[in-house]
Amino acid sequence: MRIRYVEIFYAVMTTGTVKAAAKALNITQPAATRLLQQAEASVGLTLFDRTKGRLVATHEARVLFPEVEEVYKNLASIKKTVANLAKGTDESLRIQCVPSLSVSVLPRAVTRIQKQFPNLSFTIKTRHSRQIEEAIALRECDLGITFETASNPAVKAEQLATGPITVVGRGLKDKIALSDLCKLRLIELEESDPIGRRFAMSIASHQLAVSTQCTVESYQTAIALAAQFVGVAIVDSFSAKTFAKAYDLKSSTLHPQVNFDVYALTPTLETRSEIRNACVTEIKNALNDCK
Repeated sequence: MRIRYVEIFYAVMTTGTVKAAAKALNITQPAATRLLQQAEASVGLTLFDRTKGRLVATHEARVLFPEVEEVYKNLASIKKTVANLAKGTDESLRIQCVPSLSVSVLPRAVTRIQKQFPNLSFTIKTRHSRQIEEAIALRECDLGITFETASNPAVKAEQLATGPITVVGRGLKDKIALSDLCKLRLIELEESDPIGRRFAMSIASHQLAVSTQCTVESYQTAIALAAQFVGVAIVDSFSAKTFAKAYDLKSSTLHPQVNFDVYALTPTLETRSEIRNACVTEIKNALNDCK
Protein backbone atom coordinates (compact mmCIF):
# COMPACT_ATOMS: atom_id res chain seq x y z
CA MET A 1 0.00 0.00 0.00
CA ARG A 2 1.59 3.26 -1.15
CA ILE A 3 2.11 6.06 1.35
CA ARG A 4 -0.41 8.29 -0.43
CA TYR A 5 -3.01 5.52 -0.17
CA VAL A 6 -2.33 5.23 3.55
CA GLU A 7 -2.89 8.97 3.90
CA ILE A 8 -6.21 9.05 2.01
CA PHE A 9 -7.56 5.98 3.80
CA TYR A 10 -6.61 7.41 7.21
CA ALA A 11 -8.04 10.83 6.31
CA VAL A 12 -11.41 9.40 5.20
CA MET A 13 -11.65 7.11 8.23
CA THR A 14 -10.97 9.94 10.67
CA THR A 15 -12.91 12.75 8.98
CA GLY A 16 -15.84 10.70 7.64
CA THR A 17 -16.11 12.30 4.18
CA VAL A 18 -14.04 12.66 1.03
CA LYS A 19 -14.57 16.43 1.15
CA ALA A 20 -13.10 16.70 4.66
CA ALA A 21 -10.31 14.26 3.78
CA ALA A 22 -9.40 16.36 0.73
CA LYS A 23 -9.22 19.46 2.90
CA ALA A 24 -7.01 17.65 5.44
CA LEU A 25 -4.62 16.55 2.69
CA ASN A 26 -4.77 19.92 0.91
CA ILE A 27 -5.96 18.43 -2.38
CA THR A 28 -9.13 18.83 -4.43
CA GLN A 29 -12.17 16.66 -3.78
CA PRO A 30 -11.99 14.96 -7.22
CA ALA A 31 -8.31 14.17 -6.58
CA ALA A 32 -9.21 12.66 -3.20
CA THR A 33 -11.96 10.54 -4.80
CA ARG A 34 -9.54 9.20 -7.44
CA LEU A 35 -6.91 8.51 -4.79
CA LEU A 36 -9.38 6.56 -2.66
CA GLN A 37 -10.47 4.51 -5.68
CA GLN A 38 -6.83 3.75 -6.48
CA ALA A 39 -6.23 2.71 -2.85
CA GLU A 40 -9.15 0.26 -2.97
CA ALA A 41 -7.93 -1.13 -6.29
CA SER A 42 -4.40 -1.59 -4.96
CA VAL A 43 -5.53 -3.71 -2.00
CA GLY A 44 -8.29 -5.46 -3.91
CA LEU A 45 -10.89 -4.66 -1.27
CA THR A 46 -13.92 -2.43 -0.97
CA LEU A 47 -13.03 -0.15 1.91
CA PHE A 48 -16.14 2.04 1.87
CA ASP A 49 -19.72 1.45 0.86
CA ARG A 50 -21.37 4.34 -0.93
CA THR A 51 -24.79 4.74 0.67
CA LYS A 52 -27.00 7.71 -0.23
CA GLY A 53 -23.98 9.85 -1.02
CA ARG A 54 -22.18 8.90 2.20
CA LEU A 55 -19.14 6.70 2.81
CA VAL A 56 -19.56 3.88 5.31
CA ALA A 57 -16.48 1.92 6.36
CA THR A 58 -16.70 -1.77 5.55
CA HIS A 59 -15.73 -4.57 7.93
CA GLU A 60 -12.44 -4.89 6.06
CA ALA A 61 -11.72 -1.19 6.52
CA ARG A 62 -12.35 -1.38 10.26
CA VAL A 63 -10.03 -4.39 10.58
CA LEU A 64 -7.34 -2.63 8.52
CA PHE A 65 -7.58 0.74 10.28
CA PRO A 66 -5.52 -0.01 13.45
CA GLU A 67 -2.61 -1.18 11.30
CA VAL A 68 -2.86 1.81 9.00
CA GLU A 69 -3.15 4.16 11.98
CA GLU A 70 0.16 2.84 13.34
CA VAL A 71 1.83 3.36 9.95
CA TYR A 72 0.36 6.87 9.76
CA LYS A 73 1.78 7.76 13.18
CA ASN A 74 5.20 6.55 12.07
CA LEU A 75 4.92 8.64 8.91
CA ALA A 76 4.10 11.70 11.01
CA SER A 77 7.13 11.02 13.19
CA ILE A 78 9.36 10.69 10.13
CA LYS A 79 8.05 13.98 8.72
CA LYS A 80 8.74 15.71 12.03
CA THR A 81 12.30 14.34 12.12
CA VAL A 82 12.91 15.45 8.53
CA ALA A 83 11.58 18.92 9.38
CA ASN A 84 13.93 19.12 12.38
CA LEU A 85 16.88 18.06 10.21
CA ALA A 86 15.95 20.72 7.67
CA LYS A 87 16.13 23.28 10.50
CA GLY A 88 19.60 22.01 11.36
CA THR A 89 18.71 19.93 14.42
CA ASP A 90 17.62 16.40 15.18
CA GLU A 91 17.14 17.05 18.88
CA SER A 92 13.81 15.81 20.22
CA LEU A 93 12.46 14.45 23.48
CA ARG A 94 9.35 12.31 23.98
CA ILE A 95 7.90 12.78 27.46
CA GLN A 96 4.93 11.08 29.09
CA CYS A 97 3.66 12.51 32.37
CA VAL A 98 0.87 11.89 34.88
CA PRO A 99 -1.99 14.40 34.41
CA SER A 100 -1.54 16.65 37.45
CA LEU A 101 2.21 17.14 36.95
CA SER A 102 1.69 17.88 33.25
CA VAL A 103 -0.16 21.03 34.33
CA SER A 104 1.61 22.08 37.52
CA VAL A 105 5.24 21.04 37.04
CA LEU A 106 6.12 20.09 33.48
CA PRO A 107 5.47 23.50 31.84
CA ARG A 108 7.96 25.15 34.24
CA ALA A 109 10.58 22.51 33.44
CA VAL A 110 10.05 22.72 29.67
CA THR A 111 10.49 26.51 29.74
CA ARG A 112 13.83 26.14 31.53
CA ILE A 113 15.05 23.32 29.25
CA GLN A 114 14.27 25.37 26.14
CA LYS A 115 16.66 28.06 27.36
CA GLN A 116 19.44 25.45 27.53
CA PHE A 117 18.53 23.72 24.25
CA PRO A 118 16.74 26.22 21.98
CA ASN A 119 16.44 23.76 19.08
CA LEU A 120 14.94 20.96 21.17
CA SER A 121 11.46 19.82 20.14
CA PHE A 122 9.07 18.06 22.52
CA THR A 123 6.37 15.45 22.17
CA ILE A 124 4.38 15.38 25.41
CA LYS A 125 1.61 12.92 26.27
CA THR A 126 -0.48 12.69 29.43
CA ARG A 127 -1.04 9.17 30.75
CA HIS A 128 -1.29 7.27 34.01
CA SER A 129 1.70 5.73 35.78
CA ARG A 130 1.29 2.12 34.61
CA GLN A 131 0.78 3.21 31.00
CA ILE A 132 3.90 5.36 31.15
CA GLU A 133 6.02 2.50 32.48
CA GLU A 134 4.82 0.29 29.63
CA ALA A 135 5.63 3.02 27.08
CA ILE A 136 9.17 3.35 28.46
CA ALA A 137 9.68 -0.42 28.29
CA LEU A 138 8.51 -0.44 24.67
CA ARG A 139 10.76 2.57 23.85
CA GLU A 140 7.70 4.61 22.87
CA CYS A 141 8.95 7.55 24.91
CA ASP A 142 12.28 8.76 26.29
CA LEU A 143 11.26 10.00 29.73
CA GLY A 144 8.32 9.25 32.00
CA ILE A 145 7.19 11.19 35.07
CA THR A 146 5.02 9.08 37.38
CA PHE A 147 3.72 8.62 40.91
CA GLU A 148 4.97 5.04 41.00
CA THR A 149 8.35 3.31 40.78
CA ALA A 150 9.07 0.78 38.05
CA SER A 151 8.35 -2.94 38.35
CA ASN A 152 9.55 -3.81 34.83
CA PRO A 153 13.29 -4.66 34.68
CA ALA A 154 13.48 -2.82 31.35
CA VAL A 155 12.63 0.43 33.14
CA LYS A 156 14.84 2.37 35.55
CA ALA A 157 13.28 4.66 38.17
CA GLU A 158 14.81 7.68 39.90
CA GLN A 159 12.97 9.27 42.82
CA LEU A 160 12.61 13.02 42.29
CA ALA A 161 10.41 14.24 45.14
CA THR A 162 8.03 13.32 47.94
CA GLY A 163 4.74 15.05 48.68
CA PRO A 164 1.74 14.66 51.00
CA ILE A 165 -1.64 13.32 49.94
CA THR A 166 -3.97 16.29 50.33
CA VAL A 167 -7.65 16.84 51.06
CA VAL A 168 -9.35 19.58 49.03
CA GLY A 169 -12.78 21.01 49.80
CA ARG A 170 -14.69 23.83 51.43
CA GLY A 171 -14.34 24.92 55.05
CA LEU A 172 -11.29 22.78 55.81
CA LYS A 173 -8.49 23.58 58.25
CA ASP A 174 -4.78 23.42 57.39
CA LYS A 175 -4.57 19.92 58.85
CA ILE A 176 -7.18 17.22 59.21
CA ALA A 177 -6.93 14.03 61.25
CA LEU A 178 -7.21 10.85 59.23
CA SER A 179 -9.95 9.69 61.62
CA ASP A 180 -11.99 12.84 60.91
CA LEU A 181 -12.42 11.75 57.29
CA CYS A 182 -15.02 9.29 58.61
CA LYS A 183 -17.31 12.30 59.13
CA LEU A 184 -16.96 13.56 55.55
CA ARG A 185 -18.11 12.46 52.10
CA LEU A 186 -15.03 11.56 50.08
CA ILE A 187 -14.19 11.87 46.40
CA GLU A 188 -11.48 9.26 46.01
CA LEU A 189 -9.15 8.23 43.22
CA GLU A 190 -9.39 4.68 41.92
CA GLU A 191 -7.20 2.16 43.73
CA SER A 192 -5.47 1.46 40.42
CA ASP A 193 -4.01 4.96 40.80
CA PRO A 194 -0.85 5.03 42.98
CA ILE A 195 -2.20 7.84 45.19
CA GLY A 196 -5.63 6.23 45.42
CA ARG A 197 -3.96 2.96 46.40
CA ARG A 198 -1.70 4.63 48.99
CA PHE A 199 -4.69 6.39 50.56
CA ALA A 200 -6.77 3.18 50.65
CA MET A 201 -3.91 1.32 52.33
CA SER A 202 -3.60 4.03 54.97
CA ILE A 203 -7.34 3.94 55.70
CA ALA A 204 -7.23 0.14 55.98
CA SER A 205 -4.17 0.15 58.25
CA HIS A 206 -5.97 2.49 60.68
CA GLN A 207 -9.13 0.35 60.44
CA LEU A 208 -11.28 3.33 59.51
CA ALA A 209 -14.66 3.22 57.80
CA VAL A 210 -15.02 6.15 55.40
CA SER A 211 -17.93 7.20 53.21
CA THR A 212 -16.92 7.33 49.56
CA GLN A 213 -19.34 9.55 47.68
CA CYS A 214 -17.60 9.25 44.34
CA THR A 215 -14.63 7.41 42.81
CA VAL A 216 -12.88 9.08 39.89
CA GLU A 217 -9.91 8.58 37.58
CA SER A 218 -8.85 12.20 37.21
CA TYR A 219 -7.36 14.51 39.86
CA GLN A 220 -8.90 17.53 38.15
CA THR A 221 -12.32 15.85 38.12
CA ALA A 222 -12.06 15.15 41.84
CA ILE A 223 -11.36 18.81 42.60
CA ALA A 224 -14.09 20.03 40.24
CA LEU A 225 -16.59 17.79 42.04
CA ALA A 226 -15.42 19.14 45.40
CA ALA A 227 -16.11 22.63 44.08
CA GLN A 228 -19.73 21.57 43.47
CA PHE A 229 -20.15 20.40 47.10
CA VAL A 230 -20.15 16.69 46.17
CA GLY A 231 -17.58 15.99 48.89
CA VAL A 232 -13.90 16.53 49.66
CA ALA A 233 -11.30 15.39 47.14
CA ILE A 234 -8.34 13.15 47.97
CA VAL A 235 -5.54 14.19 45.61
CA ASP A 236 -1.81 14.84 45.35
CA SER A 237 -0.40 18.07 46.75
CA PHE A 238 0.62 19.35 43.29
CA SER A 239 -2.94 19.09 41.96
CA ALA A 240 -4.20 20.71 45.15
CA LYS A 241 -1.85 23.66 44.81
CA THR A 242 -2.59 24.11 41.10
CA PHE A 243 -6.37 23.74 41.04
CA ALA A 244 -7.75 24.38 44.55
CA LYS A 245 -7.14 28.13 44.41
CA ALA A 246 -8.84 28.38 41.01
CA TYR A 247 -11.98 26.85 42.53
CA ASP A 248 -11.68 28.86 45.76
CA LEU A 249 -11.18 25.68 47.79
CA LYS A 250 -9.09 24.96 50.88
CA SER A 251 -6.30 22.36 51.01
CA SER A 252 -5.60 20.28 54.13
CA THR A 253 -2.73 17.94 54.92
CA LEU A 254 -3.61 14.64 56.56
CA HIS A 255 -2.50 13.87 60.10
CA PRO A 256 -0.72 11.50 60.36
CA GLN A 257 0.73 12.52 57.01
CA VAL A 258 0.41 10.10 54.09
CA ASN A 259 3.09 10.65 51.46
CA PHE A 260 3.57 9.74 47.81
CA ASP A 261 6.68 9.84 45.60
CA VAL A 262 7.41 11.23 42.15
CA TYR A 263 9.71 9.26 39.83
CA ALA A 264 11.54 9.76 36.54
CA LEU A 265 11.43 6.62 34.38
CA THR A 266 13.96 5.87 31.64
CA PRO A 267 14.97 2.71 29.69
CA THR A 268 17.35 0.57 31.74
CA LEU A 269 19.68 -0.36 28.88
CA GLU A 270 19.92 3.13 27.41
CA THR A 271 22.49 5.69 28.56
CA ARG A 272 20.83 8.97 29.50
CA SER A 273 21.77 11.80 27.18
CA GLU A 274 22.81 15.28 28.24
CA ILE A 275 19.36 16.54 27.25
CA ARG A 276 17.55 13.90 29.25
CA ASN A 277 19.72 14.53 32.30
CA ALA A 278 19.02 18.25 32.05
CA CYS A 279 15.30 17.55 31.74
CA VAL A 280 15.26 15.36 34.84
CA THR A 281 17.15 18.04 36.78
CA GLU A 282 14.72 20.78 35.73
CA ILE A 283 11.70 18.65 36.57
CA LYS A 284 13.18 18.04 40.01
CA ASN A 285 13.73 21.79 40.42
CA ALA A 286 10.16 22.52 39.29
CA LEU A 287 8.80 19.96 41.77
CA ASN A 288 10.64 21.74 44.58
CA ASP A 289 9.23 25.08 43.40
CA CYS A 290 5.68 23.71 43.50
CA LYS A 291 5.88 22.26 47.02
